[in-house]
Amino acid sequence: MEKFTTRNNYHAKVIAEVFDQSLSDADAMLVMALLHEYCFHLPGPILRDATSVQSFSALTQRDAGTCLARIWRGTDNPRASYAHWYHAWNGEWGSYGRLESLTRAERQRMSELKQQIETHPAVTELIPEDWDIIRGEA
Repeated sequence: MEKFTTRNNYHAKVIAEVFDQSLSDADAMLVMALLHEYCFHLPGPILRDATSVQSFSALTQRDAGTCLARIWRGTDNPRASYAHWYHAWNGEWGSYGRLESLTRAERQRMSELKQQIETHPAVTELIPEDWDIIRGEA
């Protein structure tokens, strides 16, 4: 694979190439959880500015929100701001308390979204950093 992007743009570029503006808010919050709780593994030296990087740790809430906002970049949609996702995560969605109580259907949907991300050529796999939300295991 040719050099894909820089390390600072990697996650946002992957997410914007995998998902489009039809992504529902419910699915977006599950993608945010994946970004915030899972490590991304790369298929090799694909970053222009960091060829030795083989994986990324999970992102902060703010950085995860920035990645989601990239999908709506250049629009007047409030979703184009990281703050929209950051406040949704910590407010109405329920943050970590919500993660700990996802329904079986939500965990299944998260698994499907994870698999979508893993089809991107710049992603080998997503691995839980601390606990596997999809399986509900610490």
